[in-house]
Amino acid sequence: MSQGDIREVQLARAALVTGIRLLLAAWGARARDIERILLTGKFGAAVEPSDAVRVGLIPELPGAVRRHGNLALKGAVMMTHD
Repeated sequence: MSQGDIREVQLARAALVTGIRLLLAAWGARARDIERILLTGKFGAAVEPSDAVRVGLIPELPGAVRRHGNLALKGAVMMTHD
C-alpha cells in the first residue's frame, strides 16, 4: 500500500462522510435512522462492509449494509418511471 493509496482512501472517506452528513441534515435525520446502505459498482464489489465501517467510510448499522453490482441502470430506470 502506497502513500497515494492511503490518500485515495482519505479522500473517499471525506466525500462519503460529508455526503451522508449533508443528506441526514437535509432530512432532519440521524445515522441510526438509516435503514439500508447499498455499496455498489466497482467500489461496492471490492470493499467488505465491515472494513468500510472500520475505517469510517460508512456508519455502523448492523444488518443494514448490502453489496450489489452496478445499480446505475436500475436507478436511472426507476427515475424515469416516477
